[in-house]
Amino acid sequence: MSPSSSTSATPPPTTAPPPSNRPPPPPGSSEPVDRPGSAGAGFPAPAGSGYAQKNYCDLAGVWVGPDTGDWYGLVHNEFTPQPFGDGLHFDAIDYAVSKDQGRTWSIKDHVITSPCSTTRGDTSAFPQQTYDYGDGDQRLFVDTASGYFYAFYGSRIVNKGGGWGAFYGHVARAPIAGKMAPSS
Repeated sequence: MSPSSSTSATPPPTTAPPPSNRPPPPPGSSEPVDRPGSAGAGFPAPAGSGYAQKNYCDLAGVWVGPDTGDWYGLVHNEFTPQPFGDGLHFDAIDYAVSKDQGRTWSIKDHVITSPCSTTRGDTSAFPQQTYDYGDGDQRLFVDTASGYFYAFYGSRIVNKGGGWGAFYGHVARAPIAGKMAPSS
């Protein structure tokens, strides 16, 4: 999905069971449970973060492929709690596929994520008093007439000491034929 200009329209959410069966961490990863798409289950978050686990995922928006019957969904992924000791986390939007009508899900990849670092404490990427929180809180709109998915989502700038610096609204679109793949 490719981001484009800001918008304020947000269609109502669609929900389904939470994703599972997340892919393994990348080879050589130093913090495998902190990366988007990792399970996080059984790995506690840092003390004081307000989170029980390092990762939280919510499925928000589902489309059923008419050719296969597979279900495709956008996943709001919260990861790396307390990136700067502030009690918050990074956000990304992943996509997941269910081949059994939503009973199990496999997170496939990122579709919308920050172009900035998502490494805890990365002061070289964020040398000032704020950092890019990432992208999330998406809503999926499927426009079969035009042949496109539209994902309405938000991004934020966060003060390193805690608190919100700025909120932005965005929309991304991708051809339905691409089935939510990042390259679409």
